[in-house]
Amino acid sequence: RDNMYEKLTNLFLNNRNNVNHGIRYKQSEVSYPELITKAKLLANKIKEVQTTGLVTMVMGNSTEYVVAYLGILISGNAVMSINYYQLIRHIKTVCKMPGDLLITDKTNFEKIKAVLNSSGKYATIFIMDDTGVEVVNNAAFRQYPRSPVHADAALLLMTTGTTGTEKFVQISEDSILSNIEVISRCDFSQNLESEVIVLPMNSSFIQICSMLESIRLGCSIIIHDGDYRFESIARHFSPNSKQLLCITPSLLYMILSQIHREDTMGYFSENTILVLGGEECSAQKIHMFKQKTSARLIIGYGLTEASALVSCMNMNDINSHPSSVGRYSDNVQIRILPIENLTDYGEILLRGETIALKYYPEEIVTDDEGWLRTGDLGYIDKDGYLYVKGRIKRIIISSGRNISASLVESALQSIDGVARARVYAVQSDGAGERVAAKILVDKSSEISVSIVLRYLRSTLEPHEIPSQIIVCDSEEEYGYKF
Repeated sequence: RDNMYEKLTNLFLNNRNNVNHGIRYKQSEVSYPELITKAKLLANKIKEVQTTGLVTMVMGNSTEYVVAYLGILISGNAVMSINYYQLIRHIKTVCKMPGDLLITDKTNFEKIKAVLNSSGKYATIFIMDDTGVEVVNNAAFRQYPRSPVHADAALLLMTTGTTGTEKFVQISEDSILSNIEVISRCDFSQNLESEVIVLPMNSSFIQICSMLESIRLGCSIIIHDGDYRFESIARHFSPNSKQLLCITPSLLYMILSQIHREDTMGYFSENTILVLGGEECSAQKIHMFKQKTSARLIIGYGLTEASALVSCMNMNDINSHPSSVGRYSDNVQIRILPIENLTDYGEILLRGETIALKYYPEEIVTDDEGWLRTGDLGYIDKDGYLYVKGRIKRIIISSGRNISASLVESALQSIDGVARARVYAVQSDGAGERVAAKILVDKSSEISVSIVLRYLRSTLEPHEIPSQIIVCDSEEEYGYKF
């Protein structure tokens, strides 16, 4: 990390002379020159306390979040940005990590004060707001036996990705810079004027890719305040500006289901670029997004262990390859590992310079040949486009046949009137497992089990059709609310 300051300076800091661009949060605006000055001042303050190691961030979305993130990197320390739930849940692991400095904000400090006192983890706490930094010395601090982070780690991220259990992934500075380079070549980043951030800023894609790329480009960053009503988000958009919004399909669905297409006119225009990722995006959701907005849709694929980004569409790909996640980037290799009883696709394996160093503290991420087993099912077509078809762990084995729960969910969600679908296994005396499904239907829909079965018989193989289907007409009955 000794060269991280120089690399960051070459990448973004030297070019931020335009005082008309910067970060906007609520009623405050900070230009890029001001942002970099604040980050450098914070870096110096961090060095007074800790010259090297790991600095923990527990902060909500804000301008101060960006200042803290850049300040830690510039100081030569690694960043671990988590939310207060994760800190409380994993305090025993966090106590074994190097570094005795925590950076937080007033709201989160109140939420974690009890665990800080009981654990005694951090010697020094920086509490940041838009007026400056309050330094608190933790009287309860005590030393713990330490397991060091990897010498090349610049970032620790929380993930449940390939394993299904929460772990900390160690990412190198070269992986971060490589991903920024790849993003810079995507056509949606060309001539970008602003990015609107609605997702938590500690999500891996925001931390590694979009936030840093927006700073590199010099376009404005608009940080949303967490109100997910459409009118609250729409106020950030202008029909004449090229703007980027990275969002999960479920959150976008929730936002757009509140309104009619005419309400989006003048907001999500053809200059708006919606980058969808973080979960599978069904054909039904894509159809709904196209009906509700004029925005250009881009679907990406990635995972934390691969430094967030693996593949991404160009803006015209959604028309020629509508269910693909695009061609994979040139800084990663992809291989499809065959799976018994699955003829059309296999497990996606990744290798390249963006793959994580290790899980913390020493667990290996890849196999002996450097391949990361993602646990995702997919295939690559003759044109080199990648398709993701679900998770291996979501395979239902019925009468010796492997059935992808995600594939069945996609079929269900492509039915007009089905808002959401969840497919799962139920035990069967004779067949091992049987396929079952629960669907949430639109309020105006007249869908019945017989209508669903008639459709599924035309799209799925007989053994893939659920033997039990529960139709729900309310969120409460469905049992899941975003």
